[in-house]
Formats: sequence, C-alpha cells, structure tokens
Amino acid sequence: MIWDSEGTGLTYGPPDMERQENRFADVQTQLADENSILNYYKRALRIRNENPCIARGTTEVLTVRDRILRRCAAHLTATVL
Repeated sequence: MIWDSEGTGLTYGPPDMERQENRFADVQTQLADENSILNYYKRALRIRNENPCIARGTTEVLTVRDRILRRCAAHLTATVL
C-alpha cells in the first residue's frame, strides 16, 4: 500500500517478483475520501468490533417462505438477525 502521493512506505519485494499494479489511491488520499475502500473497511471493522455476535457468534440458516436468511445466533447474550 502506498502511504502518500510520493510513494513513501512502499515495500519492494525481490527483484524477480512480478510487478503489482496499485488499483487504489494512496492512504493520504483515501483518508480524505469517505467513500474510499480504506474507509469502507474501517467502517466494516468498527461494526464487527462493536457487535461481538457478528465477530464471534455462530451462524444459523433460517428459511422463511422460500427465502433463506442468515442469523447470527447468540454470543453471550446478544442475537442479531
């Protein structure tokens, strides 16, 4: 991942390594964009960490009128549907 527009922090692999193209903007740019992939993952991780049932609960498949739903079964005392 590139940290800023100058390419700071980029790790270089062995000389014979296949070159990887960066598909996303640098971190500095992504932090300023609320819709960036970096901010998307930050939000997803925050939601997961704030809800232990999502992070560590078990999953149960429910069928309601031919529709499949997934329910996160209880983790300690919480249940999320």
